[in-house]
Amino acid sequence: MGQNKQLRNQYLNSFIGQSSEAIQQNFNIEAMNIHSTMQKKLSNQQFIIKYEREIHTPIPTPMTVTTFGNSRAFTSTQLGSLANAERTMAPCYIIYDLENNIAKSYHLKGRACSVHNDFGYFRHKKTQ
Repeated sequence: MGQNKQLRNQYLNSFIGQSSEAIQQNFNIEAMNIHSTMQKKLSNQQFIIKYEREIHTPIPTPMTVTTFGNSRAFTSTQLGSLANAERTMAPCYIIYDLENNIAKSYHLKGRACSVHNDFGYFRHKKTQ
């Protein structure tokens, strides 16, 4: 697991065992090096924090056929860069599961939650 993920998980784990009010007061999205506005939503069973992050999706570059003797190869006519990427805003949901208003576990849902574009759904429980 990468260092960024470990730091993020450590920070998010620090709220397990706390009340939803404490999480709401103390949660700072910038502590995870994310600079975005966030929305918070509380229900009887979950406390949800939503933020959006810009995601860059590479745009295919035109290819040409280059011949080397008897063999052929496809080569890009442009070098890939962020200039050749589509930028979209993608959501991340940090969902704390509550029992009697106390956070028991959390999971992440959404494409923007990933630190290194490995999409998925993760569930974490603090071990005592």
